Amino acid sequence: MTCGDLFEDSATDELQSFAWEEAEDRKTIRRAAIAALLVHAVLLSLKLPELAVAADDVTHKPKIFVLQTPRMLPPEPQPEPVRPQRRERKVFVPDPTPDDPEPIWTEQLEPAVELSDSGLVFDFPSAPPPFESDIAIPVGGEVTKPVKIFFPKPQYNELARRAGLEGIVILQAVIDRQGQVGEVEVLKGLPLGLTESAVAAVERWRFEPATLRGKPVRVYFNLTVKFGLE
Repeated sequence: MTCGDLFEDSATDELQSFAWEEAEDRKTIRRAAIAALLVHAVLLSLKLPELAVAADDVTHKPKIFVLQTPRMLPPEPQPEPVRPQRRERKVFVPDPTPDDPEPIWTEQLEPAVELSDSGLVFDFPSAPPPFESDIAIPVGGEVTKPVKIFFPKPQYNELARRAGLEGIVILQAVIDRQGQVGEVEVLKGLPLGLTESAVAAVERWRFEPATLRGKPVRVYFNLTVKFGLE
């Protein structure tokens, strides 16, 4: 075998090897392309239902219309019908005694009533209730005032004495039918315990009871207690 033959055989082998490698590369590329197409086909088949559902949602979504009903205003109040006033007919009654003079009415006022020996004066125009009642009544008119028969002096405490406090305490007491003192109300007081001292003393006082038509009655009576330094 010559050198030329060896060279031809070597070139032929290289060409065959190159052709075989090229054929293998084409097969590999073809397989890769087929695999890529299959993958894309699978992915596309998976996406198509979602796209179809989304398209259905877009195309078949119902339209919602909101209707606003007009607000009904309440009816305006109707004015009440005015009823015609009935006019009273005046009937003239003739005077059976036209020549007689008309009587003249005079109002008699009750005299002022003194409730206590303190000089306080009140007006009580109404008549007193019956003396059998336990309700206290004011003194005046036919009701005589009670008379003190036992009246110890109140205590002049040392604090008021040192302060040089003087004055009067006015009390309204209820005198019962036995001449004893019941409820006591302070009308005018003094500080430093003199009001309390006056009330304590008056509660011990005794009276000849007030009377109405000769019978003892329960009355209101104003009492004045004077405090003074000699």
